[in-house]
Amino acid sequence: MKRSHWLLVLGGLAVVAGVALAVTSLGGTEAMRRNDAELSELVARFDALPRPPRSRLLASEAEVGLFVGMGNHCDFYVGQVWCSELSPEELARHHEGLRVLGVDLPLRGGGGPVRSSGDGAREESFSIPLTLRVAPFEDGEADAGPSFFHRTSLAEWDLSPADCPAGRLYLVHVLDDGHDPRDDLRCH
Repeated sequence: MKRSHWLLVLGGLAVVAGVALAVTSLGGTEAMRRNDAELSELVARFDALPRPPRSRLLASEAEVGLFVGMGNHCDFYVGQVWCSELSPEELARHHEGLRVLGVDLPLRGGGGPVRSSGDGAREESFSIPLTLRVAPFEDGEADAGPSFFHRTSLAEWDLSPADCPAGRLYLVHVLDDGHDPRDDLRCH
């Protein structure tokens, strides 16, 4: 084959690859918007929970991504760092039994609550109540649980013990994992 033919073949392959990437990206963008909306709803439910007295919020974060496991699913994380004058026992009592509804899951076969999506479509879905995890920072680190690696040190939150001189620093967080990624590229 002549050199010009190879250039045409390579050029054609580049065009096909570009079109495939564009189509994949467009689907991924819609999936990202939908997952971001689900995350916003999770944050709103998290923020609506009762807060302990004599405590103040120092930092918060919410993110969609792949945080635990091997891939091809989305995890939804909401975390907050608090400064509190309460004892660890008082903090534990306050958070005991608190739950937040997780990300909506589509139902197959019907029989669940119906919600309307932003595009006017209706789908049946349900949410699983999630238990909050409360982890005090000791020596700048919080024990966030097994297999969890997402922002567990004060340095990762850009905080230090000096940010809470008269109290205790603790992390309150929830992780809703294992959801369908819906072509969201952050979750693969």
